[in-house]
Amino acid sequence: MASKKCVVLLSGGPDSATVAYWAKRQGYEVNAIVCKYGQIATKEVESATQIAENLGATIKVIDLSSLKEIFVGVTSLVDDKIPMTASFSQPIIVPFRNAIFLSAAVAYAIAKDASRIYYGAQGSDAAFYPDCRREFYESFQPQPDWAQPRKFLLKPHLTKFPRRPCSSWELSSEFLTI
Repeated sequence: MASKKCVVLLSGGPDSATVAYWAKRQGYEVNAIVCKYGQIATKEVESATQIAENLGATIKVIDLSSLKEIFVGVTSLVDDKIPMTASFSQPIIVPFRNAIFLSAAVAYAIAKDASRIYYGAQGSDAAFYPDCRREFYESFQPQPDWAQPRKFLLKPHLTKFPRRPCSSWELSSEFLTI
């Protein structure tokens, strides 16, 4: 019997770490994907790498740093000329970042023949991040079907509780969920 495989979009923060450990506890072979998007805080990638190593997970670091060219002038996470705010506000938002990362995760899941893609984020961030809203996941869901004959089923887990996974995708040849 083949082992259960999943891809976890790992940021290095507590939400994605939580979902990665949860997936491991559920018996999945965890394949972590980490995205460099030109962020100033390289600690994110270092932390994600350490988390993956601690889990015994395979890790793939994807260099998307050319995205910095798009985000300069937009967010303080890539542009040191924009002041970092002390509170959660517009200057720290990276537009459509999660959608870009999830697209890479879909490709990685197909390459790894993974049955799940897990993404840990805050449901309470939905007010600030449009791509952490239920409507985003529902509209994003059909996209992988256009490029791949396998069916993806999005199973959102949006919550306002602190430090809980936000969403998971299930991938199978049929629309099956557990």
